[in-house]
Amino acid sequence: MSSCFGCQQLVSVTDKICCFDCKNNFHYGCVGYTKTSFSRLTAKAKSNWKCPACKLPTKNDDNTPVKSISYSPPPHAPLPSAAGNLDEYFRSMEVSLLSKLKTELVSLIEDKILKDIQKKVGAIPQTNSNHGKRSVDSRRQF
Repeated sequence: MSSCFGCQQLVSVTDKICCFDCKNNFHYGCVGYTKTSFSRLTAKAKSNWKCPACKLPTKNDDNTPVKSISYSPPPHAPLPSAAGNLDEYFRSMEVSLLSKLKTELVSLIEDKILKDIQKKVGAIPQTNSNHGKRSVDSRRQF
């Protein structure tokens, strides 16, 4: 596995695009594609594909009507300030969900224990009443 040049995360062999010029690897999403949309390109377009940095004009001429685009993070990468908020949000959500799960599990276990106890307690009078009848019946025989 190699790293995506766009987001620095690992990218698998089956989920990467390699730039024809710089040979850097990218996730499909980091360069604005899906696996399906990239597969629809012609074989020549796929083999000659260039990353956004290599597509930029190499010559900086102020007279050029189109200026080069400054770097912006991939669309799916969270902004650094938002990343901390997301981490905090997901941690609090995780704690909340785990707490609810714990409460539900405890309730289910308590219900199961209660049913088992009720079943055993319900069986006790039947055993005593059957035992008592035998005693009475055996006394009558003598």
